Amino acid sequence: MQMKKIVTFLGIMACVAILVVNNHQTAHTFSGMPPVGKTGADGLSDANLCTNCHVGVVNSGAGSIDILFNDGLAEYIAGETHNITVTVNDPNIQTKFGFEMEARDGAGNDVGEFVASAMNVAITEDSGRSYIHHLNADDNNTFDFEWIAPASGTGDVTFYAAGVAGNGNFQSSEDNTYAADLAVSETFPDGINDPNLANIHVNVYPNPVIDQINVNYVLDATQNIQIVVMDMSGKVMERLFDGQQTAGQQQNSFRISKENYQTGNYLLFIHGEDFFANQQFFVN
Repeated sequence: MQMKKIVTFLGIMACVAILVVNNHQTAHTFSGMPPVGKTGADGLSDANLCTNCHVGVVNSGAGSIDILFNDGLAEYIAGETHNITVTVNDPNIQTKFGFEMEARDGAGNDVGEFVASAMNVAITEDSGRSYIHHLNADDNNTFDFEWIAPASGTGDVTFYAAGVAGNGNFQSSEDNTYAADLAVSETFPDGINDPNLANIHVNVYPNPVIDQINVNYVLDATQNIQIVVMDMSGKVMERLFDGQQTAGQQQNSFRISKENYQTGNYLLFIHGEDFFANQQFFVN
């Protein structure tokens, strides 16, 4: 009888030990990587933020989460790669820092492509959405990565980010949670962004293009001109000309760096001080 009581007692202690270990693991699991859907993009509620697990009120701590896009310029060029830095600050907590971010257009669609270009970040795809987040959180509160912008015509994009400053004591009630968002606008290279300017006729030949492209048009006045080739997603392929041209008939001839192109359609953009023109052509 005494032996049965001892065995029963040991069994209970084993269960308690397992529960304690599991509770510690649960509290510390998200230092490896966070659950998805906690960026605040769907509203600043506990269900949509890290406060779902880290008990507290968002942005009530002494710190913040800051988003630096494109070195401080809140504009993107379609198809091009831009740098993003997320920093979680908290003067009172310096132990563990984590974050999660997503990018959405005006209709709420997931847009662009994140690139995990540092060792402390990773990407998770879930239900058609892409999230970039911390990987193995530690005392490094800065996260650097890249974002490839979507196709031309996407318009404004908003980045939503949430972050946690944790004290690493395996308790969720003494951490601070922060959330922020940043809207960036679509632009075109070198100011090619105003389709309301006068549109002139431009002749591009031969079409298809093999290794040389001829571009002819007429200028009403002497002005600065930029000529850019983009692919159909809006990515800049080449900048053919940037300088002043005199009024009158313009006959330009440019060599195409064929090794940079695949066979397909491309767009030629010409931007002046009082006009905007474009023409599609095919590279053979």
